[in-house]
Amino acid sequence: MDGSGGIKLEEWLAAHGEELRRAWLEATAARYGDVFRHFVRRQPDPFANPSGAILREGTGRLLTALAEPADAAVLREVLMPMIRLKAVQDVPPSEALAFVPLLKELVPADGADAPSPAARAELARRLDALLLVAFDVFVECRQTVYQLRVHEMQRNVARLLQREASPTRGGNGR
Repeated sequence: MDGSGGIKLEEWLAAHGEELRRAWLEATAARYGDVFRHFVRRQPDPFANPSGAILREGTGRLLTALAEPADAAVLREVLMPMIRLKAVQDVPPSEALAFVPLLKELVPADGADAPSPAARAELARRLDALLLVAFDVFVECRQTVYQLRVHEMQRNVARLLQREASPTRGGNGR
């Protein structure tokens, strides 16, 4: 019980975590469209559906991390696979990270299965912190993707210049 007489966040997540994880996975997969959502639901094999496996494992690990006050380093480690998946897609950060605040919408506000107001507030605080860490990780991953693209372009230009300068191509060797 928390100070207000309600159930603590950790206790509520222990009792409802798996149900919440499934709903979060479903809602996150639905953001990719119905075809992907159905594929995630039907194909649990990580080799046949690596994106679905990353989302499935990631939502579970994030709920576990949210059950305890976690520091940024732990959150970064847990977020990294999901954010890498999002960073290579051509979507704005707001779309890529929308899965984090989506969890707030899935937590019941009232009823027998609802957490106490204090637990809801604590979850909202932890999700806000998670979103900030997710944004930092996303920016780092996206920067890495752009750097890889620049290096690839530089290699392609260097190869093209080498080929043009080659004596067999009629370049400077004439």
